[in-house]
Amino acid sequence: MGSARGATAPPAKHQHLQQLLAEQASALVRSPRSAARCVSAQIKRDARDGSLMMERSGPNGAYFDSEMSPEAARARTAYFQDGGIVSCLRTVKGARPEKKLQVFEMMARDAITLGRKALLDDIETLDAFHNLAVSDGIAAEYGEDEIQAALARAIAAPIAPGTTSNITPEQHPQSRIVATPFTWRDPESIPRRAWLYGRHYIRRFVSATVAPGGLGKSTLVLAESVAMASGRGLLGTMPDGRLRVWYWNGEDPVEEISRRIAVLCQYYTISKGELEGYLFIDSGRDLPLSIASMAGGKVSFNETCFEGLCAAIQANRIDVFTADPFISMHGVPEGDNGAIDAVVKKIGHIADRTNTSIELVHHVRKMAQGQSELTVEGVRGASALVNATRAVRVLNRMTTDQASLAGVDERRRYIRADTGKANLAPPSVATWFQHVAIDLANGDSVSVISPWTMPGAMDAVTVAHMHQIRELARGGEYRKDVRSEAWIGRPLAEILGFDPENVGHRKRLKGILAAWFKNKVLATQTRPDDRRRGKEFVVPGPWEEEAETAAPV
Repeated sequence: MGSARGATAPPAKHQHLQQLLAEQASALVRSPRSAARCVSAQIKRDARDGSLMMERSGPNGAYFDSEMSPEAARARTAYFQDGGIVSCLRTVKGARPEKKLQVFEMMARDAITLGRKALLDDIETLDAFHNLAVSDGIAAEYGEDEIQAALARAIAAPIAPGTTSNITPEQHPQSRIVATPFTWRDPESIPRRAWLYGRHYIRRFVSATVAPGGLGKSTLVLAESVAMASGRGLLGTMPDGRLRVWYWNGEDPVEEISRRIAVLCQYYTISKGELEGYLFIDSGRDLPLSIASMAGGKVSFNETCFEGLCAAIQANRIDVFTADPFISMHGVPEGDNGAIDAVVKKIGHIADRTNTSIELVHHVRKMAQGQSELTVEGVRGASALVNATRAVRVLNRMTTDQASLAGVDERRRYIRADTGKANLAPPSVATWFQHVAIDLANGDSVSVISPWTMPGAMDAVTVAHMHQIRELARGGEYRKDVRSEAWIGRPLAEILGFDPENVGHRKRLKGILAAWFKNKVLATQTRPDDRRRGKEFVVPGPWEEEAETAAPV
């Protein structure tokens, strides 16, 4: 055993005292009083045999030998005879249930300090306290991870003056902290990030999709699950091969999930064989999963659920696991940043351990008055969810202005996915989807999601339209200023069938004209108006036609 005085081992005749404490560790937690008497009696026998000399030191007696300092001898006596670890253990056993883990850690720290002054090994104190945690039910209540963490914090606490930690990393791995030297690696030898679907799902990381209720986030992630399981780019994104996907919905019954899968298969013509063996579905009503809860004001992890989830993912070789919604997977307060951070990181351990991509579906706060769109900062509850994940996207419904610009009437059918946070991928443009109502053979009408493209400014424009507007500009007196009654956009609106007073249509007209002015399809010329004042008028630009197949942009 190590010594508190450095590498020098304690005298052989004192080693049996350390061995005695190790042998009595279990007895201490069962019967502190008898254990204390046993240790005290051994010290007295040593005194009678001459192994120790008795001398007075102050009002309380102290046992020490000629090789010990009086201070060390008094500490040894206090440790064994006057309470020491026995007193610390008794304090833990008498603590109130809600404070027991906190008292456990405090007393472990105090006992370690006493032991170091008595030249005893830290491992013996840790063993005694661990045995107490098991026998007194603390480990069962808080979990083995919490007990080990408390002991690790106790051993890592600031060392009292005159003491030195004597535990080795091999004896107590929880306290081992080792800095790893950097080793140069050829960039070509570093594995690439394992993206599985677009720049959202990635192995060994947690991602999240956030949106208001009823917008279609469950419909979207389930459609992506079917796309990945079938290996098909149903929504415009090709998965990284055929993947094994486990979709867990904590709210809806299996029948509802089956309806949504059936309508996806009907709409996208997916056969039975394309999903069997690759798509796994479960409902929280039949398979509840709660990875964490609060106990004594702290996060308590359900290790049985954790290990069971890891085992199921590995046994079925799952590539992607989706928890919809995230709140159904834990029992900690949504607004507690520390608790949510701990839960998401625990889920991250599952992703890392099983080499799986884990997707969390979550809600956002209600929008403020006058607010039309949300960002990831609007996530409901603690912002730690966003901070602890590696890719987050937010879904928004099409706004009134966007609907006008796109020329659609039922804007509630259209949703936009924006990358709110993707710290492993470059920013990408928004992706649009639309809801389509499909009738199933059983008579149900179920919404399916499909990709949709927001019309661009030039989508409705042809070469013929361009020539028409150039001819009008050649012989008319049209202006570039949108505020003018003679704005060139008005005849263009008539050609395209747009309403120049409609906000969305006006934006598209301005975009088309801006492109034409930039590419010299149109230009301006200053000449006197009917009042002989110099004004800018639109004229054909110096553009030379190179192709008749498309309008210049």
